[in-house]
Amino acid sequence: TEVMVEWPQATTDEQYTSYRADKLPPSRNEVVQLGFRLAKLRKLERVRGIDVAGEFPFDPVKEYAGSHGMQPRLDAALAGAGKEVQTLSERVRTGSIGSVLRYMNTPTRQLQNHGFYMDMLRYGDGDTQPGAKLVGAWYARNLAICARLLQSVPAGGRAVVFFGAGHAYLLRQC
Repeated sequence: TEVMVEWPQATTDEQYTSYRADKLPPSRNEVVQLGFRLAKLRKLERVRGIDVAGEFPFDPVKEYAGSHGMQPRLDAALAGAGKEVQTLSERVRTGSIGSVLRYMNTPTRQLQNHGFYMDMLRYGDGDTQPGAKLVGAWYARNLAICARLLQSVPAGGRAVVFFGAGHAYLLRQC
């Protein structure tokens, strides 16, 4: 009964209207390729844009890491994230969209992805907690997204949600 995407509602309304009128240029974006296509097949009048703007205060984490001998750990975490982007890019290049989505949505992948945020909690001490502030901001954004999701599904309704993989671990708890 609902298709929900990681776009603001105003953008979603504008783009979906163009898509339904066959006036939207071709796009590689999953919102267009998957979300809009499914919504049109279901004859839905609207796609729900449930994204929420949020802060991502990463600079204080970097500053803390640099001044407390934790730069190698942060560099390794960022390198791991970069390697995952390369792995996904290769999977997209050589595999099917279905195989990429299955890979990204396994519980193991989601937990590993979420582990990046849990590791950020190590950056800080005492009253100086840049890692906790970063993770808190990430959780706040995801809780606001979850609220929009829950508020948008009518009683007895069903939703398909297209969101970035980094959100999956928390949104599944929603």
